[in-house]
Amino acid sequence: VYMSKWVKVIAIILTVCLMAATAGCSAPAAPEEPADNGDTPDVAQETDYPKEPIHIVVPMKAGGSTDIVARAIQPYLTKYAGVSVVIDNVEGGGGKIGVSQVYKEEPDGYQLLLGVFPAWLLTQRIDKTADYDVHQMVPLYNISGNDYNAIAVPYDSPIQTLDDLIQASQAKALKVSGSGLGTNSFLAFVLLKDKIKANVDYIPYNSGSEAVLAVVGEHVDASVGSVISFKPQADDKKVRVIATFGPERAETFPDVPTVAEAGFPDAVFDITLGIMAPPGLPADIAAKLESALEQAVNDPEFQAAAKQANIGVAPMNAAEYKQSIEQADNIIKANLDALIAGSGQ
Repeated sequence: VYMSKWVKVIAIILTVCLMAATAGCSAPAAPEEPADNGDTPDVAQETDYPKEPIHIVVPMKAGGSTDIVARAIQPYLTKYAGVSVVIDNVEGGGGKIGVSQVYKEEPDGYQLLLGVFPAWLLTQRIDKTADYDVHQMVPLYNISGNDYNAIAVPYDSPIQTLDDLIQASQAKALKVSGSGLGTNSFLAFVLLKDKIKANVDYIPYNSGSEAVLAVVGEHVDASVGSVISFKPQADDKKVRVIATFGPERAETFPDVPTVAEAGFPDAVFDITLGIMAPPGLPADIAAKLESALEQAVNDPEFQAAAKQANIGVAPMNAAEYKQSIEQADNIIKANLDALIAGSGQ
């Protein structure tokens, strides 16, 4: 009996110890998660872009009207993007080399293109070696417009009007300078020849600025190019602008009639310059760039600087910019046969 009592006592002690050990090994209760009040950021949607300099490729020589727009927006995009913005001039092929370079870049938001329309569409359609499709690129934001092409002659030329130029070309073909075969200047030349019916030959130069110097030096009879390119030389009375190709008179030359006013409405077109990215740019990066560009273009200081540089500011968001590009392509398609014939392709 005595042993039996001790066995029971020992059994009870062992049971109590086993229960205590089991309780000590059990997992602690999970802490209660804080309620989601909407302030917690969605980490999956966050990106650290941009964290290095952004490069904008200008497929033309430095100093021309295209380059002027890129360099005007540069400090303001730097301000709102939060990183340095670098302008890279990549010349050649009427813009083809620079466009092709950006088209093939990694779509990470660090390599962008200054889109110039209708020019880049023109190059793509008339040049059989073009290895890109700008319709696949990502339009981000348009910067400028109303930068019409114009026709200029040496200031002391007997040609004072578009009608004078047409009449003078009947006696002999006039030499007309412009930038490369895939540029807006070339489109203006083809319209001058095909729609306005002037007897003219095209003399292409590497840049718009060189084409302007050709008419200043009277190496050619006339020149076609951006009103921005002609403005300084016109102010110095070295060239005379006799007509513009825009749908309305250019603010830069309010006294100069349009080709439509001269009776040639089919020769009208506008030029837009904006920023594009390679195909496949992620939507979150595209949205950040569009926002930064919108703030930059609408910055009052940029607006003032643009006015000083004779840049026509024409803000368009990504959707509007895309539609504008499609409209520009319609102009190219409507004149494609003449453009191909004039290019010798």
